Amino acid sequence: MRGDALTRPSPLAVALVLIVIAIASVIDVKTRKVPNQIPLCIAVIGILDAVAGSHPEGNAAGERAMWFLVSLFYALTVLLVTSRIARFICGRAGIGGGDIKLLSALAGIFGVESMMLVMFIACVTSVMFLYGWRIANLKRKQKEAQSSQKSSSFLIYNATFPFVPFIATGVIVCLKLANYL
Repeated sequence: MRGDALTRPSPLAVALVLIVIAIASVIDVKTRKVPNQIPLCIAVIGILDAVAGSHPEGNAAGERAMWFLVSLFYALTVLLVTSRIARFICGRAGIGGGDIKLLSALAGIFGVESMMLVMFIACVTSVMFLYGWRIANLKRKQKEAQSSQKSSSFLIYNATFPFVPFIATGVIVCLKLANYL
Protein backbone atom coordinates (compact mmCIF):
# COMPACT_ATOMS: atom_id res chain seq x y z
CA MET A 1 0.00 0.00 0.00
CA ARG A 2 1.22 3.40 -0.79
CA GLY A 3 1.82 5.68 2.11
CA ASP A 4 -0.26 8.32 0.33
CA ALA A 5 -2.88 9.94 2.53
CA LEU A 6 -5.47 9.42 -0.20
CA THR A 7 -5.18 5.64 -0.12
CA ARG A 8 -4.15 4.98 3.46
CA PRO A 9 -7.20 4.14 5.59
CA SER A 10 -7.45 4.72 9.31
CA PRO A 11 -6.55 1.85 11.70
CA LEU A 12 -10.21 1.55 12.72
CA ALA A 13 -11.29 1.12 9.09
CA VAL A 14 -8.57 -1.51 8.58
CA ALA A 15 -9.72 -3.44 11.66
CA LEU A 16 -13.36 -3.34 10.55
CA VAL A 17 -12.46 -4.43 7.02
CA LEU A 18 -10.45 -7.37 8.38
CA ILE A 19 -13.43 -8.46 10.49
CA VAL A 20 -15.78 -8.24 7.50
CA ILE A 21 -13.33 -10.14 5.27
CA ALA A 22 -13.03 -12.88 7.90
CA ILE A 23 -16.82 -13.21 7.98
CA ALA A 24 -16.93 -13.21 4.17
CA SER A 25 -14.30 -15.95 4.04
CA VAL A 26 -16.36 -18.22 6.30
CA ILE A 27 -19.52 -17.56 4.28
CA ASP A 28 -17.69 -18.17 0.98
CA VAL A 29 -16.20 -21.45 2.21
CA LYS A 30 -19.61 -22.67 3.38
CA THR A 31 -21.81 -21.44 0.51
CA ARG A 32 -19.46 -20.54 -2.38
CA LYS A 33 -21.23 -17.18 -2.53
CA VAL A 34 -20.42 -13.67 -1.35
CA PRO A 35 -23.59 -11.91 -0.16
CA ASN A 36 -24.10 -8.40 -1.53
CA GLN A 37 -24.08 -7.09 2.04
CA ILE A 38 -20.35 -7.87 2.40
CA PRO A 39 -19.03 -5.53 -0.35
CA LEU A 40 -21.67 -2.98 0.64
CA CYS A 41 -20.47 -3.07 4.25
CA ILE A 42 -16.86 -2.60 3.14
CA ALA A 43 -17.87 0.26 0.86
CA VAL A 44 -19.75 1.95 3.72
CA ILE A 45 -16.70 1.55 5.98
CA GLY A 46 -14.53 3.07 3.26
CA ILE A 47 -16.79 6.01 2.50
CA LEU A 48 -17.28 6.78 6.21
CA ASP A 49 -13.52 6.59 6.72
CA ALA A 50 -12.98 8.90 3.76
CA VAL A 51 -15.59 11.41 4.91
CA ALA A 52 -14.43 11.32 8.53
CA GLY A 53 -10.99 12.34 7.35
CA SER A 54 -9.44 11.54 10.72
CA HIS A 55 -5.96 11.19 9.31
CA PRO A 56 -2.81 12.84 10.55
CA GLU A 57 -2.03 13.95 7.00
CA GLY A 58 -5.11 16.18 7.17
CA ASN A 59 -6.40 15.73 3.60
CA ALA A 60 -9.84 17.08 2.82
CA ALA A 61 -12.61 14.56 3.31
CA GLY A 62 -14.12 15.39 -0.09
CA GLU A 63 -10.85 14.60 -1.87
CA ARG A 64 -10.56 11.26 -0.08
CA ALA A 65 -14.20 10.41 -0.81
CA MET A 66 -13.70 11.22 -4.50
CA TRP A 67 -10.56 9.06 -4.59
CA PHE A 68 -12.53 6.24 -2.94
CA LEU A 69 -15.25 6.37 -5.60
CA VAL A 70 -12.80 6.66 -8.51
CA SER A 71 -10.79 3.66 -7.25
CA LEU A 72 -13.94 1.61 -6.66
CA PHE A 73 -15.40 2.24 -10.11
CA TYR A 74 -12.07 1.83 -11.88
CA ALA A 75 -11.49 -1.55 -10.23
CA LEU A 76 -15.07 -2.62 -10.89
CA THR A 77 -14.77 -1.73 -14.58
CA VAL A 78 -11.43 -3.48 -15.04
CA LEU A 79 -12.57 -6.63 -13.21
CA LEU A 80 -15.88 -6.82 -15.08
CA VAL A 81 -14.20 -6.38 -18.47
CA THR A 82 -11.57 -8.98 -17.57
CA SER A 83 -14.27 -11.40 -16.44
CA ARG A 84 -16.21 -10.92 -19.68
CA ILE A 85 -13.09 -11.47 -21.77
CA ALA A 86 -12.36 -14.67 -19.84
CA ARG A 87 -15.94 -15.80 -20.38
CA PHE A 88 -15.65 -15.11 -24.12
CA ILE A 89 -12.28 -16.90 -24.48
CA CYS A 90 -12.76 -19.81 -22.06
CA GLY A 91 -16.51 -20.15 -22.09
CA ARG A 92 -16.70 -19.37 -18.37
CA ALA A 93 -15.74 -16.56 -16.04
CA GLY A 94 -12.61 -17.02 -13.99
CA ILE A 95 -13.91 -15.06 -11.01
CA GLY A 96 -17.35 -14.73 -9.50
CA GLY A 97 -19.43 -11.60 -9.31
CA GLY A 98 -19.25 -11.46 -5.52
CA ASP A 99 -15.47 -11.58 -5.66
CA ILE A 100 -15.49 -8.75 -8.21
CA LYS A 101 -17.68 -6.59 -5.98
CA LEU A 102 -15.55 -7.39 -2.93
CA LEU A 103 -12.31 -6.50 -4.70
CA SER A 104 -13.84 -3.28 -6.03
CA ALA A 105 -14.93 -2.21 -2.54
CA LEU A 106 -11.46 -3.03 -1.21
CA ALA A 107 -9.89 -1.01 -4.04
CA GLY A 108 -11.93 1.96 -2.90
CA ILE A 109 -10.40 1.72 0.55
CA PHE A 110 -6.83 0.63 -0.19
CA GLY A 111 -6.32 1.97 -3.71
CA VAL A 112 -6.08 0.30 -7.10
CA GLU A 113 -2.32 -0.34 -6.86
CA SER A 114 -2.74 -2.30 -3.63
CA MET A 115 -5.61 -4.29 -5.11
CA MET A 116 -3.38 -5.33 -8.00
CA LEU A 117 -0.99 -6.80 -5.42
CA VAL A 118 -3.89 -8.39 -3.53
CA MET A 119 -5.12 -9.99 -6.77
CA PHE A 120 -1.65 -11.27 -7.60
CA ILE A 121 -1.21 -12.79 -4.14
CA ALA A 122 -4.75 -14.23 -4.19
CA CYS A 123 -4.18 -15.82 -7.60
CA VAL A 124 -0.80 -17.27 -6.68
CA THR A 125 -2.02 -18.71 -3.38
CA SER A 126 -5.19 -20.10 -4.98
CA VAL A 127 -3.18 -21.82 -7.72
CA MET A 128 -0.85 -23.27 -5.09
CA PHE A 129 -3.89 -24.47 -3.14
CA LEU A 130 -5.52 -25.99 -6.22
CA TYR A 131 -2.39 -27.91 -7.18
CA GLY A 132 -2.03 -29.16 -3.62
CA TRP A 133 -5.70 -30.11 -3.55
CA ARG A 134 -5.37 -31.83 -6.91
CA ILE A 135 -2.38 -33.86 -5.78
CA ALA A 136 -4.06 -34.79 -2.49
CA ASN A 137 -7.27 -35.90 -4.18
CA LEU A 138 -5.90 -37.32 -7.43
CA LYS A 139 -6.58 -40.95 -6.62
CA ARG A 140 -10.12 -40.28 -5.46
CA LYS A 141 -10.84 -38.16 -8.53
CA GLN A 142 -9.44 -40.85 -10.82
CA LYS A 143 -11.78 -43.45 -9.32
CA GLU A 144 -14.74 -41.10 -9.72
CA ALA A 145 -13.67 -40.27 -13.27
CA GLN A 146 -13.39 -43.92 -14.24
CA SER A 147 -16.83 -44.66 -12.89
CA SER A 148 -18.38 -41.72 -14.71
CA GLN A 149 -16.07 -41.76 -17.75
CA LYS A 150 -14.82 -38.22 -17.06
CA SER A 151 -11.19 -37.27 -16.72
CA SER A 152 -9.85 -35.84 -13.48
CA SER A 153 -8.84 -32.64 -15.26
CA PHE A 154 -12.46 -32.24 -16.35
CA LEU A 155 -13.60 -32.61 -12.74
CA ILE A 156 -10.96 -30.18 -11.46
CA TYR A 157 -11.77 -27.64 -14.18
CA ASN A 158 -15.46 -27.68 -13.33
CA ALA A 159 -14.97 -27.50 -9.57
CA THR A 160 -15.63 -24.21 -7.88
CA PHE A 161 -13.72 -23.04 -4.86
CA PRO A 162 -14.01 -20.12 -2.49
CA PHE A 163 -11.78 -17.23 -3.53
CA VAL A 164 -12.43 -14.85 -0.62
CA PRO A 165 -9.98 -16.62 1.75
CA PHE A 166 -7.25 -16.02 -0.85
CA ILE A 167 -8.32 -12.38 -1.20
CA ALA A 168 -8.09 -12.13 2.60
CA THR A 169 -4.58 -13.56 2.45
CA GLY A 170 -3.64 -10.93 -0.13
CA VAL A 171 -5.10 -8.13 1.99
CA ILE A 172 -3.20 -9.31 5.08
CA VAL A 173 0.08 -9.50 3.14
CA CYS A 174 -0.49 -5.99 1.74
CA LEU A 175 -1.26 -4.66 5.20
CA LYS A 176 1.89 -6.28 6.54
CA LEU A 177 3.96 -4.75 3.73
CA ALA A 178 2.45 -1.36 4.56
CA ASN A 179 3.42 -1.82 8.23
CA TYR A 180 -0.20 -1.94 9.42
CA LEU A 181 0.26 -5.32 11.11
